[in-house]
Amino acid sequence: MEKSLRDRFGRVVEYLRVSVTERCNLRCVYCVPPDSRGYEDREYLLSFEEIVAIVRALALHGLCRVRLTGGEPLIRPRLPDLVSRLAAVPGIRDISLSTNGILLPRYAADLKRSGLGRVNISLDTLQPQSFLRCPRWGAGRRYGRASKRRSRQVCTRSRSTAY
Repeated sequence: MEKSLRDRFGRVVEYLRVSVTERCNLRCVYCVPPDSRGYEDREYLLSFEEIVAIVRALALHGLCRVRLTGGEPLIRPRLPDLVSRLAAVPGIRDISLSTNGILLPRYAADLKRSGLGRVNISLDTLQPQSFLRCPRWGAGRRYGRASKRRSRQVCTRSRSTAY
């Protein structure tokens, strides 16, 4: 390993958060202002190749932990592919993901097989009625009764299941 990266307090930098998208499937009222002009063009996102190159370069200087974030990272196409590429970088020993958990059932098995070690689920509330007030997309209008049922499932699962 080459010379370690250090912060201004002399601590070794071994952890990197990588935002893989600014997009989110919830668009909560505290994240998206009412006058939001929308998202940037996808061409401005780092490609998987660019993300892996950055991680590879930093791993030479002591980076060993990577957390994938967003927006909502699970809406980025082929995310398990990125995880497997990062897991193959010498020196990387921990890959984690921060998510709102909505899409996790669909991708959890593939992510685990790809090398994801940990998941952090961010929840605003455990109360279904409060949850329905957070998304800017108007859960009740867009999904009707299904959204109410889904919010109950998300809230119940988060209380009873260790991910």
